[in-house]
Amino acid sequence: MRRIWLHGIVVTLTVGGLASCARATPSQRAEPAAATESPNCNPPPNATDQVLVATLDHKTELDETCYAAPAGKPFQIVFTNNTTALNGKPLVLSLSLYRSQEDAYSVTDDGAEYEANLDNALFVGKPIKAPAKIEYDIPPLQPGTYFLQDDLLATIMNAWLIVS
Repeated sequence: MRRIWLHGIVVTLTVGGLASCARATPSQRAEPAAATESPNCNPPPNATDQVLVATLDHKTELDETCYAAPAGKPFQIVFTNNTTALNGKPLVLSLSLYRSQEDAYSVTDDGAEYEANLDNALFVGKPIKAPAKIEYDIPPLQPGTYFLQDDLLATIMNAWLIVS
């Protein structure tokens, strides 16, 4: 069983799926995590107007750990959700974009629980149920390193977005 917090709601997950949801009390909120260094990744050198992001079948991870996007102009993240749970039920996932991993979520000291920091998001995508594809329109971003994640599975389904 794993407890996570999403925008002030405590979500309890079990191997079979969702067990419960309840509003988080102030004592249940996680402390901010320490800052994480920038990634050591090499995205494709020619960023295009479309960033293709997909989940891997039956795995709660993205197909890459690093993506590239153009700076100073709008672009799309084309997100394909292929993920089903071990029980065969499709998962509902979405992507959010943050300035840094530290802005994206907070983790408790023991690392067992986390909370997505949606108030810090530059973009929050519409959730889609697998199998499905959606195009997220992203406004122009300054050059830099950004953090992309699914907010319910923030500590395991995430990647870096290098904007240049």
